[in-house]
Amino acid sequence: MKFHIKFILAAALLAAAGLAANAQISVQAGASLPYQKMTQHDPSDRYARGGIGAYAGVDYDIHIVKGFHITPGLYYSFTQVSHSEAESGIETKETQTDHLISIPVHLKYAFNIKPDKFGLYLYAGPVFSLSAASRLKGRINGFGENIDVYVDNHTGAIKNLEIASLQLSDEEKQTIIDEVQPTLDRQGITQRHLDLQVDCGIGFMFRKHWELRLGYSFGVFDRFNRDYGDNHDLKTVQGYIGFGYRF
Repeated sequence: MKFHIKFILAAALLAAAGLAANAQISVQAGASLPYQKMTQHDPSDRYARGGIGAYAGVDYDIHIVKGFHITPGLYYSFTQVSHSEAESGIETKETQTDHLISIPVHLKYAFNIKPDKFGLYLYAGPVFSLSAASRLKGRINGFGENIDVYVDNHTGAIKNLEIASLQLSDEEKQTIIDEVQPTLDRQGITQRHLDLQVDCGIGFMFRKHWELRLGYSFGVFDRFNRDYGDNHDLKTVQGYIGFGYRF
C-alpha cells in the first residue's frame, strides 16, 4: 500500500511540474492492439494472447530548448486479450482483462514544418503502469458442458464459478471453489501490480492544436510473481493509435 501511495504522489508531482512550467496541456484518447507473450522455460513452450484496448488521459509539454520537450502524462487504459486451444474434443479459452493507470515520461522533439498548420514530432521514453484490477476468465467447453472460472490475477483467488448445466447456489459454488483453490495456490500463478514499458512513436500536428499519434510499446518486466515466475515469463507489447487536442 505504501508503494502505491508513492506511485500516486509521483504522478501528482509530475502534473504539478507541468503546470508550474506553463506546459501545454493535451487531452488524448485512442485504441490499442495489446499482445501478451507467455514463455515456459522447462519444458520449453510458448503461446500468445491478442486482443483490443482503449485509453484516455492527459499529458503536458514542458519546453526545454527549441524543438525539445519533456512530456509527462497520466492515462487510464483498458485491455482485453485471449488465447484458445482445442484438443480431444475439449476447447479451452483464457481471457485476461486489465484496468491500468499509466504514467508516460516522454522525451519529444517537434518539427514545425508549416507554422500553425502542420508539424510532426518523435517521442520515446518509459511508461510506468499500475494495474488497478486484473482478471482472468477461463472457459472449458467439452462433452456438452461449459464451465467458466474467474480469477483475480493479483491474489490468485477464484472470484466466481459458473457451470452452464447446473443452477448452483452461492454456498454450492463456494464449496467447489474451496476444493479447487488450494491447487491454484500451489501453482502460485499471480501477477505483479507494476509494469514498466518502453514507448516510442510519431505524432502529427494539424492547425496547431489537433494531433494524430501512432505508437508502439513493449514490456520490460515479467508480470508473473513468485515461484511460477521462475519458470515462466509474461510480457506485454502493443501498438496504438490516438487522437488529441492540445490547448
